[in-house]
Amino acid sequence: MREIYRRIVAVGMFFIAVGMFLFVRNQFVRIYPVDMAREYTRSYAPDSGPSFGAMAMGRSFIRSTTGFQPIGEFVRAKTEGMTVTVEGDIWSDLYGRAKSEDLFFLPSDEKVASVVHGLRDMDRTFAYVKYGSPIGPVFMAASLVGPTDARGRGAPDSLVYPFRSVAPIPLTLALAVYVLLPRRKIRPGALTYSKWSCWVIPDILGTVMAGFFVALSFILSPEIFGDGNVLGVASGAIWFNLVLWFIGAIFLSMLYWSAKYSSFELVLHDDGVEVRQLSRELDFRFSDLATVEWVDYRPPKWLRVLVRIASMFDWRMRSHSISMSLSRDWGIRFVFSDGSSFKFICSRLPEIQRLLDVLSSGRVPISSELESFLKGEG
Repeated sequence: MREIYRRIVAVGMFFIAVGMFLFVRNQFVRIYPVDMAREYTRSYAPDSGPSFGAMAMGRSFIRSTTGFQPIGEFVRAKTEGMTVTVEGDIWSDLYGRAKSEDLFFLPSDEKVASVVHGLRDMDRTFAYVKYGSPIGPVFMAASLVGPTDARGRGAPDSLVYPFRSVAPIPLTLALAVYVLLPRRKIRPGALTYSKWSCWVIPDILGTVMAGFFVALSFILSPEIFGDGNVLGVASGAIWFNLVLWFIGAIFLSMLYWSAKYSSFELVLHDDGVEVRQLSRELDFRFSDLATVEWVDYRPPKWLRVLVRIASMFDWRMRSHSISMSLSRDWGIRFVFSDGSSFKFICSRLPEIQRLLDVLSSGRVPISSELESFLKGEG
């Protein structure tokens, strides 16, 4: 089971790395300046926009029905019921910084605690922030935004992705476990599956594809549900992500078969066979066998027919149909006198001819189907 444990730990650390790299915080406080003088000018200055269309008609109607107000009354009307008053030198610094770029904070940050408290009291996600500066009152705007809006408006990655900087740690551990964990020593002369084609490449492909669907859940959840919580039940994110993870699990199942291939070892003796695969070990004599049978490892016939029919209507299925029709995977099953059996695929064993020579020698009882197959090979 060492190969199973190797893959469980390595894939688990890989998924942790993906999650840490893409995990986003759910909510941010955005602070940006508001130029009330410009707003006032824009409301009463001559209209310089297009003179036709629905937008022009709307602007014309608003201007014709809005009475003129002094700037003081204009500001009071615009901010009435949605203003949070703040004080302190920290806001003088924030106002100066906000002139050049939008500022982002976590709702738990003490710097914006009074603003967050005011927003919650008003049950709003937007409010004007009024600060009494030495030159007179100035206004800023504060809004609660989600991760998508924060990213789009230039929030620092270190704030949006809190664990991204440490994601390489579990990724490095995953590689270390997979590569450096000692493997069981293969005995001289043992038949084993090809390293690259049977388990290294399937491990890489299965892990990458499964990781892709895990990453997709972290990427799409904030975009669709406005929430970085991929396990959110109230938002419905969990049900959407379970579908993605199920697809990823299909690819991840490749690692189970690669573990079987990587742990497989068959040693031929003069009077018997010794086989190891995962936690199973068999050491038997040829006299213990009732028979040896041929096993067809090709895709089921019904599936091949179904894909062939589908290829007649959709050209994109033709490559799958050809691939299935060309498949020649086969194996053998050792059936013991007590009724138990053990089967394995042979078409991918580089030195399988050594075993076939023993089966052809007459020392082992074989099925008629396997006998015909061996003669065909000859």
